[in-house]
Amino acid sequence: MAGVLDPDTHIAEPPQMWDYLEPEWRPRRPVIVNVPDDTVYGGSDHMWLIDGNIFPKAAGRGGNRLVTP
Repeated sequence: MAGVLDPDTHIAEPPQMWDYLEPEWRPRRPVIVNVPDDTVYGGSDHMWLIDGNIFPKAAGRGGNRLVTP
């Protein structure tokens, strides 16, 4: 279906995406934080820090898979 965009598409943004922000917005960009391997997050040891909040975004049925950088 060329030319069709699904507005419900789920995207996992790569960290490099924020390299294209205008300079005045760069201080507000999301950044990656590391968490210890021995936490409940298991192998998902990187999270997004956005406006002072950490986001391991739940993904998939049941929300048991985390979309992290």
